[in-house]
Formats: sequence, structure tokens, C-alpha cells
Amino acid sequence: MSPLIEPRIVTRWEDPSQGLLVLSLELKNRAKFRVMKEEVLFQSLEYDIPQSGELTEWLPFSKNRILQTEPPRQWREPSKIMQSTQWLEPEETVVVERLYKCPRDTALHFGVQFKASPKTVWSRIAGDPPWSGQWTSTGFAYCRPDHDQNVKSSMKEP
Repeated sequence: MSPLIEPRIVTRWEDPSQGLLVLSLELKNRAKFRVMKEEVLFQSLEYDIPQSGELTEWLPFSKNRILQTEPPRQWREPSKIMQSTQWLEPEETVVVERLYKCPRDTALHFGVQFKASPKTVWSRIAGDPPWSGQWTSTGFAYCRPDHDQNVKSSMKEP
């Protein structure tokens, strides 16, 4: 049995005319035991729409992991979120929201990444070596020049 953290991102336009996008970042512990948190990271990078009209699901959380074929407009270090959360109890869901001003004519690629601590209770109970894991969910939003209410976001779940 291994811990399973289910990350999820839900988007909604707070004020499409101003390009204000709300990102709800959710983490749910699907395991039957407490999972200790090492850190939770949030990343958001802005991209020009490539000639091909496609961006991959890959979202770098470190600068040396940027795909040469998909450089962001500007690199931004991921930010630590949920810093007061030490662990997730079985079936617990933690949610935080971020407000983002989406620049016009931009593909916004965002993600949340949960890193479990080796101190997770399961490894101590099972007598296994220290255990750790990582789960990530990413999504896209296209910010049209008119910030149309029909802007869609696409969620990538693990």
C-alpha cells in the first residue's frame, strides 16, 4: 500500500474583462494513513502560442527542466504554498486559492506539486525504508485579447 495524493486545479474567471483568473488548488489524501508534507509548490508560466498551436503538458518546476522547444516568456521560480499544513489526514482535502492577472493573448500554464516527506507514518509502521513521493497536476488557460467569458482551461490530472 502506498500513499496517493490527488492534486486538482479548478479555474474560474473572477472578472474576465480585467483578465482576473482564480485558481483553486486542491490536494486530497486518498491513502488510509497520514501523509507528511515536505513541501507544496505552485508554478505559473506565461507562453506565447507556438506556430504549431500546441503546448505540451510539461511544466518545469526548476529552470534546468525547461524544454528548449517551449521556453516561457520569462522564468519564474515556483512558490511554496500551504506552508502551515504539516500533513494530510486520510481522505482530507486542503484547498487554497490564487488570484492571477492573466496578460492578454497569453497561454498561462500552471501547476501544483505535492512532495511527501520521508517521515510519512506508513514507512514507520511497515518498517520500510523512509518513503517519499511526488504528485503533480497542471492546467492551461488561454487569455484572449478580449478576455472573453468563453475562455477555457484544460486540466491535466495524473
